[in-house]
Amino acid sequence: KKEENYIKNKKQINMCIVPDVKPYSYIENNEFVGFVADYFKLLKKNTNLTFNLIKTDDFAQSIKFLKEKKCDILTSAEENPDRKSFANFTPAYMNAPFVLITNNQAPFVDNLEVFKNKKIGLVKSYSANKGIRNEYPDIDFVDVENLDDGIQKVLDGELYGHIDLLHTSWYKIYEKNLTTLKIAGKLDY
Repeated sequence: KKEENYIKNKKQINMCIVPDVKPYSYIENNEFVGFVADYFKLLKKNTNLTFNLIKTDDFAQSIKFLKEKKCDILTSAEENPDRKSFANFTPAYMNAPFVLITNNQAPFVDNLEVFKNKKIGLVKSYSANKGIRNEYPDIDFVDVENLDDGIQKVLDGELYGHIDLLHTSWYKIYEKNLTTLKIAGKLDY
């Protein structure tokens, strides 16, 4: 009843998104699009709420805005202990596996432990960063700003590989025609 009353009285929700993670969540022609946007179209239809997009430059800024209450909600963020100190979480409405992007010469693997002492990129603002590091303590993880940064460092030979979300990784490789890269493994994370 409390939630129903909140929705009835609120009418407009200030919403931050992850603005640059194709095909999940991104801005195109000043419009929120992607898998996550489709969920919010259903929410709008079923609740009669209006979602006011608060534009941010990246995921880290979206988290900052949520913490500072410039946004009422953030459309897709994994629950972790730090974020629980300033946000409530719904059950996950979507699961996305993480994969390893490497150059084409790297073998396909089903266990990342074979990359002991190899430099692998991880986006520093992802909540999974800490969990993946804990699960694979012998890998030399390097924080990167975003998927583009990680991919560029793989292309430049600075990193052996980069870990990111499956559909985002595939989309980026396809979109930029990065034929020298491939998805070389899937994490059980």
